[in-house]
Amino acid sequence: MRLLISALLMVFVVVVLLVAFGFVLMEAHEKIGYLREKAPWFVKIIEKRESFNILFLFCVFLLIGNGIELINKEVPEVPLPPIVPITSPPPPLMINPAYHHASNSPDLKPKILVAMVAPAGDGNKDSLVSIVGTITNFGKPSAVADFTMSLQLPHEKSIEGQFPIAPNKGAVIGIGKSAGGNDLSLHGDDYLTYAAEKQAIPANVPIQGWLMAVFSDVTKEQIFEKKAKLILTCIDPMGKKTSAEWVFSAKPSRKIFGMNEIQKQPLNH
Repeated sequence: MRLLISALLMVFVVVVLLVAFGFVLMEAHEKIGYLREKAPWFVKIIEKRESFNILFLFCVFLLIGNGIELINKEVPEVPLPPIVPITSPPPPLMINPAYHHASNSPDLKPKILVAMVAPAGDGNKDSLVSIVGTITNFGKPSAVADFTMSLQLPHEKSIEGQFPIAPNKGAVIGIGKSAGGNDLSLHGDDYLTYAAEKQAIPANVPIQGWLMAVFSDVTKEQIFEKKAKLILTCIDPMGKKTSAEWVFSAKPSRKIFGMNEIQKQPLNH
C-alpha cells in the first residue's frame, strides 16, 4: 500500500513539473512574439550564434562579481597578529660605597703583630720583610681583594715591596729556632693571600696569618738604623683601603718568636 501511494505521488509531481514547463514555454513564446513585434532588432541579435558567446562572458563576469562579494562579506577577516611589547630590563642599582651603610659594607682592619727582616739579593743589598698579623672585619663578611706592603724611610720616597710567589698550601717553612731552642716554622696555609683573599672573613672574627715582601736597594741595617716604617695595606672588594704600621727599632730584639709564641706575647711594639 505504501509503495502504491509513493508511486502515485511521484506521478503527480512529474505531471505538475510538465505542466509548469509547458506554461513557461507558452509564456516565453508569447514574449518572443511580443519582442518580434516591438523590437525586431533585438530578436535578430539574439538569434545570432555569436550572441551566446557574449551572453556566456556576461554570466562569467557576474559569477566573478558574486565571488568577490562573497569573499569580502562572508569570509571573516584574518585578525592581525598580536603585538608583544618588548621592553629593556631596568638598569642595575648602583650603590655608592661612600653612602652605603657601614653594617652592609666590609670594614677590614689589619694589624701587624711582628715584623722580621732578613738580607736578600746579590750582596745583601735588598731586604726580605716578613710580618705576622691579623685582619679583623667589623662589617659585612668579605674577603680581601688585594694587599700592598711599603717601606717608608725618613725624608725619603716610599719603597713598594714586591710579593714573591706564594708558598704552596700545606708547605712548612722553617725560620730558625726560638730562644728556648724550639724549631720555628711558618705554614703555607696561613699565608694571608690564602687565608684572607680566598675566603670571606666573618664579622668580628680576626684571622691570623703571615706575609712577606722583597724591598730592593735597602739593606737590613738601613731599615733598623733609620727606623723605617712598614705599612701593610689591605683593599676590600669595594676599593676601600685600610692600613697598619710597624716602626722598626734601632736596636732590634734578638729574641725570635714563632706563630704559637706570638699569641702569648704582648701586642705592643
